[in-house]
Amino acid sequence: MISVLLTSGAALQAQLPRLTGGRLIRLEEVVTEQDQTAAAAKLDPADQQRVLAARGALRLTAAKHLGAGAQEAAQLEIRRRCEQCGGPHGRPQLDGISLSSSSSSRHVLAGAAAPGRDVGVDIEAIPERLSPEFTQYALHRAERGALQRLAAAAQIPAVIEHWVLKEAVLKAAGVGLNHPPEELLLGTPEVSTRWHGRVGSVELSWAPVLETGDSRVEGIWSTLIPAPPGWVAAVAARSPEDISDLAASWED
Repeated sequence: MISVLLTSGAALQAQLPRLTGGRLIRLEEVVTEQDQTAAAAKLDPADQQRVLAARGALRLTAAKHLGAGAQEAAQLEIRRRCEQCGGPHGRPQLDGISLSSSSSSRHVLAGAAAPGRDVGVDIEAIPERLSPEFTQYALHRAERGALQRLAAAAQIPAVIEHWVLKEAVLKAAGVGLNHPPEELLLGTPEVSTRWHGRVGSVELSWAPVLETGDSRVEGIWSTLIPAPPGWVAAVAARSPEDISDLAASWED
């Protein structure tokens, strides 16, 4: 089972006292000093809160997946180190678990899975416009051809769906956008699992990677998951699994 937490920063803040039995009431108490420094580096206060929420959601998801209490989230030794520059950013790592996170405006998405599953997640808002350059960058030539056969109103959502699926795959592989997205081709859905969330149990359709120039990306599967209106979200992993949204328990 893959665990995810898909929520807004405001909802996470509001639920925090309940999740921790009243022991924690502020997002700053869920994260480390390093996390707060990363948030403070953002100039826009909204971006600062987005980073805090994303880091907090990741820690709460990791704690839940490991069977620890939410109040222990800040003590988890999550590491970040960029493979290119060595800086304190990049894919989050924690012994005994696979982790990934993403954020877009007010929404955050965190994912956790068993070691070796190599989970990757991504969430993006659907914009009103996209530049031709972005579409060229994001889509494989075969995907660009299929895009032209869609109605105009469906093209931007379709591009963003491809984008979040690819981002999730490349995060799962640990290569990020060092792998050109236009050189990555995803297949059609082949395997079904279940989503367990606030909307109930929903079928998920996982698609394999068909074409890539990097062996680390081979064998990864991806699926879209239910997302708030106006957003698209995806999860990728080494093998298709059921996915549980931890936010569903907030309504129990």
